[in-house]
Amino acid sequence: MAKPPPDFKKLASRLPVLGHGDEIVSDPDEMVQYIDRNFRYPPMNYDNVSAANASKDVFSKFSFYIKDVSHSPAPLLAELYKLNAYLENSQHKFLCRDIPDHLDCLMLPKLQHLRVAAKAFKDFEIPSTLKGVWRYLATAYQSQAFRESCPSDQEIVYHWQSKPECPALSKEKQAFFKPEGEPRYSFDVPKDISA
Repeated sequence: MAKPPPDFKKLASRLPVLGHGDEIVSDPDEMVQYIDRNFRYPPMNYDNVSAANASKDVFSKFSFYIKDVSHSPAPLLAELYKLNAYLENSQHKFLCRDIPDHLDCLMLPKLQHLRVAAKAFKDFEIPSTLKGVWRYLATAYQSQAFRESCPSDQEIVYHWQSKPECPALSKEKQAFFKPEGEPRYSFDVPKDISA
């Protein structure tokens, strides 16, 4: 984004951010409540404990890894394999059903951050053998709502680069991910994956 709006700059360290009319909400739990209050259809609630348990620690392990709290990707990989096992055994396109719900609205942006930022800062990629995770992402990438609301790779890297706990990017990567210019989106999936 060559010239981000002032509201974006102010909230860039708190992504994701929901903007609707004059309302700006930056807390994920408050976003869920806001969506429930203002958009009643389709119902977004979920009650699938297995799905919640399979996905609950992925982002924290990613955060530990990208911020060098954990130097090994092993804890993150363990959580990704747990999520993959759940998705491989699920009959649904998304975590709880065939249309997105709140859990997906929380998890899919986190997976996209993981995908883009872990590659940029750690040269880590989601293993192509995690077919359930990749199918889940492929399904999201086919969703107009996801594609239109997903920040660019540059915005994701900018968000993480602004955190002092994250390692510095090489000059080459800084140039590649600079916010100016045409936005890039990592929406590709391994060749043998279909949504």
